[in-house]
Amino acid sequence: MLKRLLRFTAVLAMCCITPQLPAAAALHPSHPSQIDLRQHPTGNATPVQVSMGLYITDLVDIDETRENFELVGYLTAKWHDPRLAIPAGAGNSNAQAKTRSFRMGDIWTPPIEAANSVSHKVKSYLIEADNDGNVTLIERFDDVFSNTYALKKFPFDTQVLQIAFERAEEIEDQRHG
Repeated sequence: MLKRLLRFTAVLAMCCITPQLPAAAALHPSHPSQIDLRQHPTGNATPVQVSMGLYITDLVDIDETRENFELVGYLTAKWHDPRLAIPAGAGNSNAQAKTRSFRMGDIWTPPIEAANSVSHKVKSYLIEADNDGNVTLIERFDDVFSNTYALKKFPFDTQVLQIAFERAEEIEDQRHG
């Protein structure tokens, strides 16, 4: 196996984002106005700041012929959704819990996608919100990413493996525009 110096770079681009909506609405149990929690938290009026982290557990493969590489790891995203905050003193059994768990599609999640992803497999995920409305998404993934390799100095070459994260809508615009 060739020894390579690998430098990982990630470009994070998040701003005002809108998810793909499932059919059924998820409603906050203590909210009298029956707000659809799958919609953007501010109704697209202002961007939602999303903090992201990437923890790589395995570099599975580097394929110079196909110009791609495979990674396994965890993606963590954190943001604030004030609609999920539970007012102090609310007579709700959920108020006693420090965090509440949700399923994908129950609440709005940022449509994070790697622009250079060839295949994406979600192995497992966890979505939790605390009583202040701070949401954490942890996703275990197995992805293959496209990459351009500079092989002119082979076998003494150095490669940079890049992952560029963007809003899913921007990626679709680039594909169709």
